[in-house]
Amino acid sequence: MVAEGTVSGVTCKKPSFREYVRGFEPRATFPHHSTLRRILVVIDELQQEEQVSRLGALQGFHNKKFICLGIQLDMWTDTNTHTCYAGVNATTVVEPPDDSTQAIPQLVLRSEALDFEIFPYTEHTAVNIKSWFLSLLQSRHIEHACISGITPDGAADGQCALNQISTLSEKIDTCNQHQMQRSILFASGLAGTSSKNPAAKGLLRKHGRVVKLFNQSRAVSDAVLKRQEEAKVPGHKLLSLVSTVTTRWGNQFSQVSVNNTLRAVIDPTIEAYQRANKGKKDAIVEEDPSDSGNKLGVAVPAADIGLSATDWDESIELEAFLQPAFHIKETIDKKHFLTGAQTLLYDLKQGCQDTLPLKVLNTPATPTLADRQRTSDTRGSGELGVVVLRSGDSTQSDVLTDEVERWKSLDTSLIQKFIDVETQLLNEFALMYKTKYSCNGTLEEETGSLGFQTEEMGDQ
Repeated sequence: MVAEGTVSGVTCKKPSFREYVRGFEPRATFPHHSTLRRILVVIDELQQEEQVSRLGALQGFHNKKFICLGIQLDMWTDTNTHTCYAGVNATTVVEPPDDSTQAIPQLVLRSEALDFEIFPYTEHTAVNIKSWFLSLLQSRHIEHACISGITPDGAADGQCALNQISTLSEKIDTCNQHQMQRSILFASGLAGTSSKNPAAKGLLRKHGRVVKLFNQSRAVSDAVLKRQEEAKVPGHKLLSLVSTVTTRWGNQFSQVSVNNTLRAVIDPTIEAYQRANKGKKDAIVEEDPSDSGNKLGVAVPAADIGLSATDWDESIELEAFLQPAFHIKETIDKKHFLTGAQTLLYDLKQGCQDTLPLKVLNTPATPTLADRQRTSDTRGSGELGVVVLRSGDSTQSDVLTDEVERWKSLDTSLIQKFIDVETQLLNEFALMYKTKYSCNGTLEEETGSLGFQTEEMGDQ
């Protein structure tokens, strides 16, 4: 039938042509989709067996159970499809095989996914998360006693689920990234009913309108790129505007920073668009700030898109406010030992012998819950002269850094309130970098290196 639709009927009836078709072999023959699925299932099972075997050997080091795992739990929901997802990441610190060519012995930090899948329940609740998490640990043969710490995301359901597990409730860490994200969202008025910062919130909305127009109008997006080319910007350095992602405060910094960089391009482009679309009432559609349940949004006229000279000046100020915290967030993202492995490293350091090469004792002491939890500081911006930090039963005072003092000197119309100040986060990082082992090849204070190498296991 295919031949009859592509060649003449006379050719189709020729014996030579029919013999050619019968002897034709395609270059690639793909198996049935069910066969492909079985192949993937087999690969997954083999990877799980290898992972269980390796983690089992690590947990049974010297025939004794010892703390060797740091775990991260992250859960989220796709708002478009209402599909729930869950992921668990494990961090281990192991010694590489003896290498006589290596002058300084180092440990290898390995991070790998224990599980990443669609959550088997229709919604995230503490009971569902607890049941699923326990079954995952059981399937991987992970002993609770071998877990140094668990870092859940900022959602309350994950925290509640882990608190219901008696053997793990004392090992729950605070996610520094989510705490910092929450602080920035509060400070900029994007989260919390008690936090009001209409100036910063309105300024971010103006930047979001410019980006939305850039994404929806081909003429605007082409003009932004063309004006950069006319300014002799190299092709590999051309910038596009950053789309809004409300769940990530780092996105707001990136969006404002790029817009500030392209101010000389954005202003004439918006002005040209407004002249060509004068009187247009529905240039873009944005979320209704007065009704979050309105999924249709509200129309924004072309005349209301863009930033004034005052807005641009305040945008530079807003970028300066967000920049230090954004750099800390980038440091956390790129250095694995500052996230899920932070408590594991603390335990390992407690088990190190000062007079010998870096070795891990079998049973290092686990920090108590009081050592892990930070005290939230809910004072206003006018009371931030001194911050009280708690570590276990001890209390100490510390003056904020010059960077925070510089933030306080900025225009208070944009920075009305600091909530959940993350000062202890900075102190934890400082302690981590300043601590110096007396054993060989562990920490070079001048370079800030902990002497650890990272090994990604994402390909598995």
